[in-house]
Amino acid sequence: MAAPGAPPAEVPSYFLCPISLQLMRDPVGALRKLGELVAECEDTRAMLESQDGVFDALSRVLTGASACSTAREEAVGVLASLRIPEQELVRVVSRHGNLAESLTAVLRSSNLQSRAQAVRLLCGVKTKEKAHEVLKLHSRIWRSSPCLSPKFLALYPS
Repeated sequence: MAAPGAPPAEVPSYFLCPISLQLMRDPVGALRKLGELVAECEDTRAMLESQDGVFDALSRVLTGASACSTAREEAVGVLASLRIPEQELVRVVSRHGNLAESLTAVLRSSNLQSRAQAVRLLCGVKTKEKAHEVLKLHSRIWRSSPCLSPKFLALYPS
């Protein structure tokens, strides 16, 4: 216990959860597990580059039963801000089927590219066709947006 009037003890950053910034119950085990997630593929046990494990780690945080709501919101924010290749996003969604709720949160974000990818994954064929028609109708407005990739713009002729 700290003496009365003494300044509060400062908690080292490695004892804090990297997502929620709250004190971890078992920081040593959590850090080791986080390192394993990034370093090794679960299926093939092959060594991965540091970014390859990000998608799986984020999906576990998003779907984890013990994840607190602030950590979940932060993880959705990170997911929305990343430029995730569509194949990678499809792979994560197919492995973790209950990500639809999280992808819906991505739809509420301001990142148009992430919204478009989430719509493509969540919607049926008829909905995709209707969205395609609506985008064509409003293409004069959004075509000049700097946040759209050239690949995305090429899908919608003027």
